[in-house]
Amino acid sequence: MNITIISRSPQSFIDLCDNELVNEKNIHCTFNISNSDRDWMIEYFKSKGGETFSSTINHPTL
Repeated sequence: MNITIISRSPQSFIDLCDNELVNEKNIHCTFNISNSDRDWMIEYFKSKGGETFSSTINHPTL
């Protein structure tokens, strides 16, 4: 079963990853993300066992 967690803030995203709540789950972020932030977020998310990363709002630079 695919479970998607919704993250509404950068701190929420970090907390979910730090506490390893993303293992074998997808995450969708609804806050503004720059391209450079998106890169490290995906890397961190994958290192914690996350499956698929998606976001609603992406900005090349903030």
